[in-house]
Amino acid sequence: MQKSEVKLRADVRFGPDDPTLWPQPWVEMHCHLGAIPRKPDDPNDPLSIMWWDPTPDDFKFFGGSLVDGLGELSGSRLLSLRELMSSMEERIEDHKRAFSNTNKLLLMLARAMQDSFARLNSLKTTFTEMRIGVTEFQ
Repeated sequence: MQKSEVKLRADVRFGPDDPTLWPQPWVEMHCHLGAIPRKPDDPNDPLSIMWWDPTPDDFKFFGGSLVDGLGELSGSRLLSLRELMSSMEERIEDHKRAFSNTNKLLLMLARAMQDSFARLNSLKTTFTEMRIGVTEFQ
């Protein structure tokens, strides 16, 4: 393993250190990184939203505000993220029913997913902040 400088890139990803873009080394503390699947070849695959990069067409500007440039994620993309989150929540509930001692990391990641979706769903932000919110959810 070698040290690398992790920094947010122009595409709101972390380049070679982004676990959604490249296979990651197995590290005990972050063992879940090895379970991230590769990008689906089929753009209609429900998981393909996890590699989607928002464009200005996916952003709806909010008119009538004292501050210019605020808006929100388009409804169709938000719906795709909501559907994926609901599917994950069902899988987590199934896991909790099957195992009495649920992994605390799994519960923390589920809460982070729900929190990031709540921000995308309810806050008016700039386009750049919305892109960061999408990658946080992903």
